[in-house]
Amino acid sequence: MLSSKRSTSSRRNEQRRLDRNRFSKIGHGDLEYWNPVSRQGLDHALGNLELNQEARVLDVGCGRARILLDLLEESGAQGVGVDPHPDAMDFAHVEALRRGLCERVELKQQDFSAKEFQEHEFDLILCIGSSHAIGTPSEAIEIFADLLKPGGHLLLGEGYWKQTPPADYLEFLGCKEEELLTHQATGQLGIVHNLACISDRETTQEEWDAYEDTYAANLFAFVEATPDDPEALSCSERITAWRNAYLNGGRDTLGFGLYLMQKNEPLSPKE
Repeated sequence: MLSSKRSTSSRRNEQRRLDRNRFSKIGHGDLEYWNPVSRQGLDHALGNLELNQEARVLDVGCGRARILLDLLEESGAQGVGVDPHPDAMDFAHVEALRRGLCERVELKQQDFSAKEFQEHEFDLILCIGSSHAIGTPSEAIEIFADLLKPGGHLLLGEGYWKQTPPADYLEFLGCKEEELLTHQATGQLGIVHNLACISDRETTQEEWDAYEDTYAANLFAFVEATPDDPEALSCSERITAWRNAYLNGGRDTLGFGLYLMQKNEPLSPKE
């Protein structure tokens, strides 16, 4: 029994030592987006927005910045992408150079800080699966509301509970139930910050499954191809645990939505 306990402890220590950035990079592989969203979902959310060459776009947690770069390329707007992930940002810089967008995009490899930006600076803010970079979804929305111009838009991509999460699933995720809300309640978070939710879309089960299936397959393929890698065992244990949690409860419990919010114009003073 003592040997078994030591073995379990050793495995847990290896999981903690696993480089999370590397794990994420391997898992996402060639996925177009590093979240369970699709081109169809993004087109649904952003297709009716009119951005011009004077518009400014901020993408918080931009990852490889594909959504941001697509928007800038299509609209002629200017943008800023912020993400601490070095490999993702290296890709973003190369892609910006390839597309000839270096003069219109600033890519910051760092944690997000609202102090670096001006009040009412942006016409559009993207934060897709990255509100944790600031705090709770509500705290992120409050900060973004100050950075948006009147009439500007926020596209928030956020997880939500499809049903009351089981205690063991919460323990596995390492979070509390109150950290996420229902789909409807998430869409209403902006009201107190003068943001109206003008459209919302839930990730379909097919989109979510495709994301999770590809993510897991990439990691299992890495483990099989590189068994002597010092992180292979930790990688295998971690993705196996994640896959089991997703299939045995997570799939029916955790959802992901895209919420497009518009900042209301300030009310004119009554004469």
